[in-house]
Amino acid sequence: YIFTLVGEQDNEHPDKLLDDDVREIEEIGIEWVPWTDLIEKYYADNDVLLFMSKREGGPRAILEASSTGMPTIDSNCIGVRELIFDGETGYRVETGAIDDIIEKLEYYRANPSLIADHGRAARKMIAEEFSLDNATKAQLQMYDRSAFNA
Repeated sequence: YIFTLVGEQDNEHPDKLLDDDVREIEEIGIEWVPWTDLIEKYYADNDVLLFMSKREGGPRAILEASSTGMPTIDSNCIGVRELIFDGETGYRVETGAIDDIIEKLEYYRANPSLIADHGRAARKMIAEEFSLDNATKAQLQMYDRSAFNA
């Protein structure tokens, strides 16, 4: 497997990576791209988004990956579990369950057509449903005054 981390370290966040974590990432040879204007390149060059978080709002990375037809292996945390349909658009594992992550990666490796199937479903179920256009329409509808006068 080849892993690539994309995104800056938020040194102010209480759940930030510790110095030992950063050293270990460097020692085992994981590429870390702190910033890019070409995120679509990283989605195109990889097969699966591995998104392990303890808590999120609405993670943009999952929406971006889904829009490119990429499935996600995600952590079972609020804000993430609402975007991934286990066994349909990717897989859900418990946060920190390394053996389960490996199992899901191995399953994708053994069944490469499933990457495409889950990716298509992710695009349809997530990216299209939560597109900027649809989100904007929903927000405008939420503030439509005529709805309050009905």
